[in-house]
Amino acid sequence: MKKYNLVLPIAGKAQRFIDAGYMMPKPLILAKGKHVIDWSLESVDTSECNLIFIVRLDHIYNFSIDKILKQKFGDDITIISVDHVTQGALETCLLAEGHINNDIPLYIYTPDVYFGPQFDPNCVGDADGFLLTFLANSPDHSYTEIDERGVASRVVEKEVISEHANVGLYYFKTGQMFVKYAQEAMDRKLLIKGEYYIAPIYNYMIRD
Repeated sequence: MKKYNLVLPIAGKAQRFIDAGYMMPKPLILAKGKHVIDWSLESVDTSECNLIFIVRLDHIYNFSIDKILKQKFGDDITIISVDHVTQGALETCLLAEGHINNDIPLYIYTPDVYFGPQFDPNCVGDADGFLLTFLANSPDHSYTEIDERGVASRVVEKEVISEHANVGLYYFKTGQMFVKYAQEAMDRKLLIKGEYYIAPIYNYMIRD
């Protein structure tokens, strides 16, 4: 049995890419000879992870994205299809509740980035939550404010509150913990610019 669940929400509209003339789903766009999803998954050691992809149903029908993902990452991956546009990545990830509402540690990775060196999921230790960050100052990202210990004190979406922008890789000590706080965010209608984002739910964890 693998140690982690890794949810990969790739069911967004990617409207900016559509507007730019791309016909393929964003994960299948070619960049320097490889698909975006290949670049992204090279950034994380997934050897101890159960991979759970959330994809659009029309991408299955029109591009066979389910078959492509299995060819790339194995027949033992889990694929969840979505037949509607959700209100953001947080709502999308909750569609995997039946697979993640348990005591297994959970990673969520929005796989449209590439970074190095490769991230080792075992590096987190006993933390209840973990965010991987990089240095930035653009309001296009979410940001984590940290205290003198390097511990997160506040997490904000689309607002620069520190130099620590979130890469898009999030950890929760258990899947149950993520589901609990994600559902609280949905119940409280924690919408930012009309969407439910993952990063701000860490404020509920910090609160508790």
